[in-house]
Parts: sequence; structure tokens; C-alpha cells
Amino acid sequence: MADFRAATPSAAAELVMLRKSDLTARVNEYRQRSYLALKTKIEALERSVTALKDSYVLRAPMNVFLQMGQQVDDLLKTATSRITHLVELKRRDLAAVAGKIGMLSPLAVLDRGYSITFKDGKIIKTSNVLEKGDKIRTKFATGEIESVIS
Repeated sequence: MADFRAATPSAAAELVMLRKSDLTARVNEYRQRSYLALKTKIEALERSVTALKDSYVLRAPMNVFLQMGQQVDDLLKTATSRITHLVELKRRDLAAVAGKIGMLSPLAVLDRGYSITFKDGKIIKTSNVLEKGDKIRTKFATGEIESVIS
């Protein structure tokens, strides 16, 4: 305001008053804006509080815990069922493999009526390796005998 000059003190008063009225108008405008912003914020917070107050969690908190407990029980039941099913499948697989191994076992061959002949602890696969007087051992499904080649 130091840059302004007025011809008379009355003119100077008018200039000051004009500026004061502008400032007053601005202050009133800012006051109104602040009031509306604050009112809007308070209304939003009131809606949030009302929504929380009416929420299911706050009205019946034990029911929420009961529902969560039920979900845990359901998950545990499902997991147990799946694990049991998987164990049963693996048990069947193991039984199938054990059956195949059993069929290939030399003892299974003996059960079918065959025998295994040994000379010096080694299995005899052909008669060409035997000579007169050799001692052999023959194993059956039950028992064994010793023989001498004649």
C-alpha cells in the first residue's frame, strides 16, 4: 500500500476501506469453504461409524469366530480325506510292485515246482559244467538235497 497515493485523506480512506472489504470478503469465502470441507469430512466419518456400528462383525463377533472355526474344520476334514486317499493309492501301488517283485523272486519259481541247483555255491545253468563225481546241492520250495554226479 505504500505505492498508492491518494489526493485527499478521504480518498485514502476509501482506498483502505476498499482493500479491507476485499480482505473481509476473502476471509468470509475461506471460512465458508473450510466450513463446507469440515462438514463434508464429518459427514463421511459419521457414515463410516454407522457402517461399522451396523457391520456383522461388531454386531455378532462370536458368530464370525464360529464361522472361521467351521472353515478350519472343513479345511482339516478335506485335507485329511485327501491324505487318506493318497495313502491308499500309494499302498495299492506298493502292493502291485511287491506282487511283481514276488513273481520274479527265485522262491516264487520254486513254488511253481522248479528247483535251483548249485555247485560250489554258484547256480548251475547248463549241464556242460558238471563232471562225474561233482557234488551239487539242489534247492526246492521246501528243503534241499545234496547229490553227486555219476
